[in-house]
Amino acid sequence: MKFPNEDVAVLNIANEFESYFEYADNVFDKSRELLTVVISNPNQQHLCLLPVLTRMMRLHYCSVKLASFGCASEGKLQLRAMFENFINVLALEYSSDRTQYAQRWIAWDFANYQKQINSLRRDRPELGAMAGNRAKILNDVKMEVDSENRKAGARLWPSDQERITKYVKTRWKVFVSKGPSLQNLRDLASELDKKIPGSNLQRTYDQFYPYASGVAHGSDLESLVHSNNVEENKIVLKMAPSTDNIFALVVTSSSFLGRVSISVANVLKIGSPGFINTMQKIIYESEKELTINKDGDTVS
Repeated sequence: MKFPNEDVAVLNIANEFESYFEYADNVFDKSRELLTVVISNPNQQHLCLLPVLTRMMRLHYCSVKLASFGCASEGKLQLRAMFENFINVLALEYSSDRTQYAQRWIAWDFANYQKQINSLRRDRPELGAMAGNRAKILNDVKMEVDSENRKAGARLWPSDQERITKYVKTRWKVFVSKGPSLQNLRDLASELDKKIPGSNLQRTYDQFYPYASGVAHGSDLESLVHSNNVEENKIVLKMAPSTDNIFALVVTSSSFLGRVSISVANVLKIGSPGFINTMQKIIYESEKELTINKDGDTVS
């Protein structure tokens, strides 16, 4: 299975974007240091953030590999997932109760896989203990969230128990849908902007998220057609490896992973001395030096 002109195109991409891939490798290698740390007594924050960092590294790996094969447009799917993790890591870092946010993030995971948990218990009894542990964490968080919402409902409708009960059920659905922040991604980005001066996360969302979501929603069909070659009864498609979006994919993926690694190191207090400063230097110097060419085309 190969694309047209794949061998030559991949070699040309490697040469043309060598500095970009070097940046991506440096961020990946530095981030990996955090996963080699031995944690003797892991807490909720460790159990949340270390798997998140692992996921970010795997997504970054996939993004860069796709870019190296001229499939950067398809790599937008990875960027979209990375952005959601990135925003929630910042929300945890700047939360007034990091442990609670971590616990609820874990419970959010379990809540969205409740059917699978029930299936584990029914179809694979040997995994019942694991399923039971997951269910317990989920149940503990649900009781806590429901209690908070019941109190809030009582303040709104002191004598309307039916309405309070309905409110509690609705808010739990919001949690399952939106996660520990109980907000959509744009509102969460806006709230973080107030906590992190100069972050411009809402602006990043407005500019980046629609760009990254096109592939997921099937709304970027035009990007696969050579518009300057469209003739009557003839469509020229971009099947061969392309340089389209390589700069954006590799630089953005590297930035997301690097910044998440900085947050994880800061929250968990792990990493070698100077880890955060070194990662900041890698990001700053690489993005400053890279010349971003926005005009991509098929590599032949």
